[in-house]
Amino acid sequence: MTDDYSQIKERRGNPKIVEDILTDGIETIESYGLYAPGSTIGFEQQSWNLPPRSGAGFFATGLRLRKLEKQGTMRFILGENLALDIESQAGKGELQASIKQNGLTLKKMSFPIAALPVDMLAAVSHNEFHVNITSLQDSKLRAFHARGDFSALQDFRTELHLLGLQATVKNYFVGLAKREVKSSTVPFKIAQDPSFDPVKAGWKLVWQDEFDGEKVDWENTWMESPWREKEYNREMASLRDGKLVIRCDFKHTPGAKREYTGKTVLLSTRKRFGYGYYEARVRFTKKPGWWAAFWMNDEGRNMSVGGGYELDIFEDYTTRRGNQKALASNLHVAYGPNRRSYGYQFELPGEGSLDDYYVVGCKWTPFEFSTYINGELQRCNARHSPYNTC
Repeated sequence: MTDDYSQIKERRGNPKIVEDILTDGIETIESYGLYAPGSTIGFEQQSWNLPPRSGAGFFATGLRLRKLEKQGTMRFILGENLALDIESQAGKGELQASIKQNGLTLKKMSFPIAALPVDMLAAVSHNEFHVNITSLQDSKLRAFHARGDFSALQDFRTELHLLGLQATVKNYFVGLAKREVKSSTVPFKIAQDPSFDPVKAGWKLVWQDEFDGEKVDWENTWMESPWREKEYNREMASLRDGKLVIRCDFKHTPGAKREYTGKTVLLSTRKRFGYGYYEARVRFTKKPGWWAAFWMNDEGRNMSVGGGYELDIFEDYTTRRGNQKALASNLHVAYGPNRRSYGYQFELPGEGSLDDYYVVGCKWTPFEFSTYINGELQRCNARHSPYNTC
């Protein structure tokens, strides 16, 4: 049983259906359930049983937690004596997850509030209780488990209680699960170039724009969006001294549903490309409230209904405080109702500042999506990947 909150209907806890983006860098508007303190999250009353001990199955429940506000506990109830608590305390930048049986803590783990939004999974068998918390913000999997005798968990009910907390959630589910078994793979090695120059490598130039004209060529070279073929904020992009300048304006409307709104423009190439090397010489943003990005997507990308991918060569939303030289490189993949995001962060090299220009490149082949700054491969790590590059 699942609920993605895309439909307006009666639900336990009477959540308010709100629309918003998931997180920085994933701009598709989605529907969420906003539950007030004291609410209960759950499906209509139904009892469950653990799978047979011999089958190595689990009972599983979880959700996507976008935001927690105020202080208190979000409690996953499994029968009368078993629970998973997510606790928030004033003045602390962490949440504490605890597996409890008969009021006693079996295992616990803390994780940063800054990791939200997260996908949470609680899975219990006759003798194991596993908790997986996967961040869509930093791409890290945080997991812990407890062993015990949970065989009395039969003919039980499950739901979530919000004790003092307000929660914004999506993709709530309840059901039976099995442990994932990875299939065998053929080992191979990806040899990435520590430095790369497409000209020296003999790659053929197929497209470029040096922005040396009088104005942006909207008719032949650029368009605002592959999904919306009409003029939209074109005045926010101009050419100056051989450079493309993109502006962002803000408007404050006191009392409006969204008091602060922004206005800018997206430039998408009219020509479509595939595997290759992509490069731009850029100066990054450092003002609060907005950020720049250099990215690719397929024409079928629609993160609301599924299908497609988005390749973010860089996003500089981490520079908005003006003193951080960190960039993000992300991969977003969607198929049907499923979505996965894989993020890397890396520091700009050298002693330069955000006022300098950097050449940002990306080599995309069937085997790699490698990010280069000033021709040098960027080193970074993420727990979802065995590789040490972007």
